[in-house]
Amino acid sequence: MSEGVILEFKYLTESKAHNYRSIITYFYQQHERLLPFIYPEEIYLFLKEIKDYSHYTEEELYRDLDQLVAWGNLERIQETGRFQSIEEFKKKKFIYQLKPKAVEIERMLRTVLQIDDGMSGSLDPTLFERLYKRIVELTNRVGGVYEIRNRKAEEVRMLWNDIHGDFRKLRDDASDYFNRLKSQQIEEKMKVIDYLQFKEAVTEYLRNFMTRLQKTAMQLERVIEDVDLFFLDIVAEKLVEYEKYIPRFDESPPTKEQFLTEITKQWDAFRGWFLGNEKGESYIELLQKRTNETIGRMVRFVQRLGEIQHPHKSRRHDYLHLAKWFADVDTIEEAHRLSACVFGVPDVRHFSIQEPKETESIDREVWDLSPAFYEIKPITRDFRERVKTTAVVDQTEKKQRAIAEFIKKKEEEKRLLENLVSNREIRLRELSAIQPVVRKKLLSWIGKAMAHPEKRAQTENGEKYQIVLASSERIQIKCTDGVLTLPDWIISFK
Repeated sequence: MSEGVILEFKYLTESKAHNYRSIITYFYQQHERLLPFIYPEEIYLFLKEIKDYSHYTEEELYRDLDQLVAWGNLERIQETGRFQSIEEFKKKKFIYQLKPKAVEIERMLRTVLQIDDGMSGSLDPTLFERLYKRIVELTNRVGGVYEIRNRKAEEVRMLWNDIHGDFRKLRDDASDYFNRLKSQQIEEKMKVIDYLQFKEAVTEYLRNFMTRLQKTAMQLERVIEDVDLFFLDIVAEKLVEYEKYIPRFDESPPTKEQFLTEITKQWDAFRGWFLGNEKGESYIELLQKRTNETIGRMVRFVQRLGEIQHPHKSRRHDYLHLAKWFADVDTIEEAHRLSACVFGVPDVRHFSIQEPKETESIDREVWDLSPAFYEIKPITRDFRERVKTTAVVDQTEKKQRAIAEFIKKKEEEKRLLENLVSNREIRLRELSAIQPVVRKKLLSWIGKAMAHPEKRAQTENGEKYQIVLASSERIQIKCTDGVLTLPDWIISFK
């Protein structure tokens, strides 16, 4: 997609945007009624019924239509029927149609305009359950072979789109809901509504979501972990098979490599959301944390609101009792000491401690927690921190030992891999009792080759290879630390 100005959006920002919006709106309404082709006379009659267009002329309409055609919002088609008059011939009797991009822009605008400032999003635990059922159905295996290989292409496509749609809805709705709960507008609304009832409803809603999330998320994680790259290859084949049945006049259907690249990105995002990636924890763990934090924040906020709205009711008797204490004091010095005991030091200095909290509970007193330490440094110009002088230690021998150990380890790894090669091939089916370092290297090679459209790559030593699927069966390789299950690959060196 080229960068720069998108002409299809210009009708929203130009000086005559009011005219353009009215015309496009009429086209979109007719498009939704399955009436895509519109005559200029129909548009003119529609506009004349609007109060603001009482002085609007046909010449202005044709100029506006020409501009929308130039921007790519409308397509102009010349009618080939017989003309009834010279005037019709001069006007060339054009009909107009809304282009696909303009349709999507109008849909997007309607979606944006429907968004209000109230609560948006939701935490629907049934989405997790639905996702689990559909992923189990899509990834189910019998005898080590994925069942979708024998299913119709349209069924696989429908299942894949349903999974992707449910995942996108789950991700977006959860993000929108938590962002709305953290907004200032919600806090302002809670000051005027029955905040205790709201707090109880939200807390119960979050706890119910959390319970069902923990139950289903663990099941989902186990299923996702068991899926290999061969599964995505089958899905790509089915999607290509489905696309071939769609008649196309102006373009060729997407290739298997294009589909494989796209669904791999989608699956990586899905897998990272539940299992995490190399950058950190999974989003499902983050969602659990945000749920717990929101429950605690709601409780604290309601407690703070109670203190703000009922200060006199809750502390009136306390203040009267304190007033009697001060009334019984004989001297101002005793009053000062009493004030220090009751109200504390008037100008107290606060220190910010970065150590993590022991608990988020609002019922724990500060005296129940372990103390935090804060180092105080003198505030003088002459003060300098003591710098301990350390000698430079010669690490040459240690570095040489580390390098020698690394080289030895790599040579041993190379020797083990060379022992697996027979006739310039490594047949995974024939391997047994391989060490973890060999297993990791073989999986690394397979992963690199899977990312290439022709399943080609090269080793760290520059040796080129290609992986070939010997059969559709899944094989088991006995390792020194367990059993590895994977497709029946052959690694062929060039």
